[in-house]
Amino acid sequence: MKKLLLTPITHQIHWVSVKENTNGVYRATGKPVDLTDEVLSVVFQWFMQKIENDKEQTGRYNIRYGNLPYVLEMRRIEDKTA
Repeated sequence: MKKLLLTPITHQIHWVSVKENTNGVYRATGKPVDLTDEVLSVVFQWFMQKIENDKEQTGRYNIRYGNLPYVLEMRRIEDKTA
């Protein structure tokens, strides 16, 4: 099976073959492919579409994941050079 995993030391996002041990923990068994830049690019695109399609035009969008005590938010900044 392949999964996206966050490496605990380098904080990179890898696509890698894994095996699940009896504790439910995944162990990488194949050669990892670093997809960090691609994943972040897609997340940025997703947020930008949410902001552009917002009927209230607040210029920001946020999400929560499960019951974690964090909010991930993106906001549009005004171009000060225009």
